Amino acid sequence: MKKKLKVGKPKQKPSNVTDTSFQMKRISLPSQTRISGPGSGKGDGSGIDLNAEMVKRVTLLRHHSDVTRKETVIYYESMIPRIIHLPCMSNLMQAAIPLICDSSKQVRDELVKLFDTIGKNDPNVLKLQIRALTLYLNNAMTHIITPIQRDAGMFMQVLMRYCGDDLVRQAWIKMLKGFFQVLGWTLTAPNSSKKAQTTSMGITSSSVVSMNKNKKHKNENLKAMLEFIRIGTGALSTQEQNDQTATQSDADAATSTAAPAPYLPYMIPEFPQPYAYLKLFIKQFAQDSVSRATNSSTNLNSTGAVSDDASLQELETLSFEDPVTRTKIFQQYFYPSIKRQLPALIKDGGECGRTAHSFSNVLQQIIE
Repeated sequence: MKKKLKVGKPKQKPSNVTDTSFQMKRISLPSQTRISGPGSGKGDGSGIDLNAEMVKRVTLLRHHSDVTRKETVIYYESMIPRIIHLPCMSNLMQAAIPLICDSSKQVRDELVKLFDTIGKNDPNVLKLQIRALTLYLNNAMTHIITPIQRDAGMFMQVLMRYCGDDLVRQAWIKMLKGFFQVLGWTLTAPNSSKKAQTTSMGITSSSVVSMNKNKKHKNENLKAMLEFIRIGTGALSTQEQNDQTATQSDADAATSTAAPAPYLPYMIPEFPQPYAYLKLFIKQFAQDSVSRATNSSTNLNSTGAVSDDASLQELETLSFEDPVTRTKIFQQYFYPSIKRQLPALIKDGGECGRTAHSFSNVLQQIIE
């Protein structure tokens, strides 16, 4: 039976209604983000601690959704000018560097832009993380997923622009072997028999065919390899050669004021680590066999230079600080294999042909 309404009386409210007639200017919750005053210096003037806010968002870089990861990288890219000198950059780099091997192409593309923005604002941030960058770059170059392997070149180009010298010092041989694997080239070991002449790079036929079909990625990796070798060996680009020619007269004038020959042994050495052959700061670990330990101890001769009979696998664990040693290693182990691959690329023409032609000129400069 429907209840009859009385005239002039308001409609009766249900029993579970909530009274919302009260008004509050501020609601305080136990889990609310800490608010600081505009003049406290902890935020950006809006009263929010910017460093704490950035640290809280870092976990989104490990989100299961690739869309969320991409949007988070884009957000951090826009915030880099404001947070470049904050402590949260350490947390950001530790979470962002593993995305080099992310399964999403869009995330990797945005990550390249993020590294480029960081390098433009402060290259030292990338230099401080060079060990982790080297690890994940090598992981990308040897990755089983072909698109991740192909995109290693675009990361290398950005890093070579801001921390190239640190990268070649950190992993000279390992990165060169990685480029060979990405491009699908075989690496020939010198002074070896015909049966064991070609070093296995673990290259699958599918990755080589995919790289040959996609000329754009092949050209990007060729450019990255060319820049890596140029910086590692100290070869000058065309612009640097012109600058060197313009200042040659000043260098000749400075040579006349050099120290006399009897004082040269007491001057600062011209090359780094002149007493490396003494092995004062080297920790040697036990090898698999006595023969390998013997060979490893003979990698450096009495003058601190690399011996000619050292294998590429043994030298991979060493870091090479000076361009002279890196150039010697390159000429002995990598130059013949690269020289054998360039003529076919030059003959094909296109962007890869032009890059290969520049590559050939740099190799000629290194040999001379």
